[in-house]
Amino acid sequence: MKNSIKLFIMCFALITASCNNTENKNQSKNNQRSENQIEQEQTTLSISYILENADSLKGKLINVKGIVDHICEHSRNRFKIINSQNGDEFKIIMQDNLTDFNESAIGKNIVITGFIKFTHLNIEDVNEWEVKMKKNHAKEKGTDHYKEELAYIINIKEQIKNKQIDYYTQYYLDAINYKFQ
Repeated sequence: MKNSIKLFIMCFALITASCNNTENKNQSKNNQRSENQIEQEQTTLSISYILENADSLKGKLINVKGIVDHICEHSRNRFKIINSQNGDEFKIIMQDNLTDFNESAIGKNIVITGFIKFTHLNIEDVNEWEVKMKKNHAKEKGTDHYKEELAYIINIKEQIKNKQIDYYTQYYLDAINYKFQ
């Protein structure tokens, strides 16, 4: 009789564990579905909002809308988007598995999903950035884009040298998805 009770308890425990395991798998699938739905339903943030709240958004998955403004001709996976109303701009870096951009994307409205990330640049990093920019954009020397980019970098260098800032924080979106509108 004791063996029958033990056998019954073991079978009951096994069935219960098996049912719970199935429930956990189904719950996991539902959670994945919910996360994907949340990602798609997530509010699209303005560039201005992101720039004002970048510190609190670090590492968070967001959607941002803008107009493709400049595409890096060397990598085709880096570009800037702008807000046409106030000129705010934000850097986007596409993950390797996303389609390369070409010049035809400039001027198009786009919604990009990705994670807010940042890099701290000290004076040596900014000097390196300047050298790299001059090398990568040598063909553009004399253009407005070249002059603006160089002036921007020099301004950051001066702020660090004059102890206005200790380092420059460069925020960007590590993009995992995009859609032209």
